[in-house]
Amino acid sequence: MQNDAEVTRYFKEVDALQQEDQSALIVVIAGFFRDVKTKRAYASLNNLFMSNINPQYTFDNTGNPVGVFLPIEDWNAISQELNLDLPQWQKDMIDTRLEKYKKDPSNVSDWDVMARQFDKEDEEI
Repeated sequence: MQNDAEVTRYFKEVDALQQEDQSALIVVIAGFFRDVKTKRAYASLNNLFMSNINPQYTFDNTGNPVGVFLPIEDWNAISQELNLDLPQWQKDMIDTRLEKYKKDPSNVSDWDVMARQFDKEDEEI
């Protein structure tokens, strides 16, 4: 395969980079793969929507759409197509956090405060 030699050359170049540059490159590569997977999922989801999905819309008293209802079969097809199952490490993290909450329900953070902190951190980036 023609790309094998090119890939090998790039691996050697990456190996010669300093650790900080390698880490930055990994972020870029991870973003690329995320984008590729997202494009594939959207294309696949688009095909799914074009043929099988039957959403039902709910409207407020002025006629503005405010919600969508999907039959469970449609939701199952979408979630399977997008592989929405949580990985085990995320399930474990949720279980751990729920246990901490059960032990001390008063030890929680206000969402509005946390959201402002996230916004502030994003601005600093």
